[in-house]
Amino acid sequence: MDYRNRMLTKYQSEEKQFLSNEYDCFGIYQLKVSDELRHLHFVGMEYLRKGGDFPRKRNYEFIFYDKLKSGMDLDKIFEILNLYRPESFVGHSLSVSDIVVLHKNGTNTAYYVDIVGFVKLDWLSSWKNL
Repeated sequence: MDYRNRMLTKYQSEEKQFLSNEYDCFGIYQLKVSDELRHLHFVGMEYLRKGGDFPRKRNYEFIFYDKLKSGMDLDKIFEILNLYRPESFVGHSLSVSDIVVLHKNGTNTAYYVDIVGFVKLDWLSSWKNL
């Protein structure tokens, strides 16, 4: 098994731990690589909504998480994962259609990386587990 697959397996086995960590952290979900999902890669939220679609958890892989350092926000996470990628980050550069989850003070908040900025997702209803 190559390094990327080992890391993906590690992160996926730790997803539940990430979502309930005692410390603040952030996680990254990226669309699975498959022909059936190709049309969703790098697509803005407006385009999704016009088509009556939304981000579906089943289409994503949990690919990375790390501690949330003081002062770190979505823009800083975007910068780090595009310019200063940690070795253990095995996904593509953070891009449109990716999802960033902030786990702060025991609460998870998901954001869709949009064409410009981020769109907050209602964790329990908008980001469906379908």
